[in-house]
Amino acid sequence: MSRRGMKGLCIIWVLIPAVAGATTINWNYDFAGYDADPAQMQGIFGTKVDELDAAGTGFSFGGPLDPYRNLNIITTVYRATQTVNIGLGESGMQITLQPNDYTFAYTLDYTGAIDTVTNKNIWSFQLYRVIIDEWFNGISNPGPFMALDEVIAGAYNTTSVVPYYTPPFIPYDPDPVNASGVTGEEVDDYIAGFGAFQSSEAEFTWDVNDSVLGMTKAMVLLFTTPDVQIMRIGWDNGDTGEGANVFGGGSALDGIPVLVPVVPEPVTFTMLLLGGSFLLNRRRRPLSY
Repeated sequence: MSRRGMKGLCIIWVLIPAVAGATTINWNYDFAGYDADPAQMQGIFGTKVDELDAAGTGFSFGGPLDPYRNLNIITTVYRATQTVNIGLGESGMQITLQPNDYTFAYTLDYTGAIDTVTNKNIWSFQLYRVIIDEWFNGISNPGPFMALDEVIAGAYNTTSVVPYYTPPFIPYDPDPVNASGVTGEEVDDYIAGFGAFQSSEAEFTWDVNDSVLGMTKAMVLLFTTPDVQIMRIGWDNGDTGEGANVFGGGSALDGIPVLVPVVPEPVTFTMLLLGGSFLLNRRRRPLSY
């Protein structure tokens, strides 16, 4: 069974043994990546190849009274230098990073100290890449879609988990009954009189009881194959209506600058010339929060 494609991770409590004769590291489920020393992160996920601090780009998370004013999102991208056993995924499939696979780590740092803000819990984190949007904003932003077919798995860890005896690292559970998981889709649609809409998105949804709370941190992880390129998206990058979005507690904030994995340019443009036949012809599903 191919390990390519987006795979939801299930909760497991044991580590996979290393393969004899191979340089292998096992993921430690109690490892709190959002507070880890950079050397420790690189010791697990490999060489750091890129990083983007959203606040450092000048992006505004709002004024003193805005509910996400205390938030910042930092993207760090690693390239594996050894085999990393993540654990068992959906249907008991083993999730393993091979050398040169990427880890896109998104730190949600919600520890800002503006005390006039009523922090809103976060229970959904979305990566949203716009190609064409003639329905709402008249945006045309040619370029690559996010490389959803190259995503191996997704996961998160957080200090906000309730009940508190739950380990801080929780692989995503694809069970929709628990409203917890990682999903992705590409949209290629056209309606006469309204125009075209092309986008790609990946969304992580926590159970409400595991929301990211004010004064805490969380880390969302995307593991991908090497067959991707790293691209920066966000409001300050051409005002394209794309970036990271957060939802929760009746509030939302979008267009946050982040790094995402995208389809390598030559492949993207070739496919676009072929009419975008690689896309899934589905409408963008509405979000509820």
